[in-house]
Amino acid sequence: MQQAPRYALYSGYCIPSDYFIELAEALNPGYIRYAPSPIPPKPWFGNYLVFYDAWRRHLSEEDRDKAPLVQEIRSEDTGEEEDTKVFFPLRYVEVGSDVSTQMQDPALCKENETDRIKRDQFLDLIERTRKTQFTVDMSRLHFECIKETNPFYYV
Repeated sequence: MQQAPRYALYSGYCIPSDYFIELAEALNPGYIRYAPSPIPPKPWFGNYLVFYDAWRRHLSEEDRDKAPLVQEIRSEDTGEEEDTKVFFPLRYVEVGSDVSTQMQDPALCKENETDRIKRDQFLDLIERTRKTQFTVDMSRLHFECIKETNPFYYV
């Protein structure tokens, strides 16, 4: 029996971490709470990822299909939280050892009409479910293709 390739190329949209925080707070303002303190602590970024996932899980099945999973991507250069971006994968394809060549394939790593339709459905969902005045700034949303572990290997 042949084993699944170790990696996959994911295509989807990225936003900077500071903008993702604005999005998460618009979906449920005040979600991140702390004990009273004279100096307010800086929220841990992971809290916002957890909140997004909880928000997504509470959607109807139909709406949940429109809300992609989320993944934190730290800069390979610094690994610092300030350099983090958030990735919303829309599709993936398993890849073999020649990843760099496959990343140049326009069918795999270029935005297409289906991607734009899924993006627009997601943005409409945000618009319908947000709790504050928040409008997605399309200039902060970028299409990307990343190499990541094949979902076959997730437990």
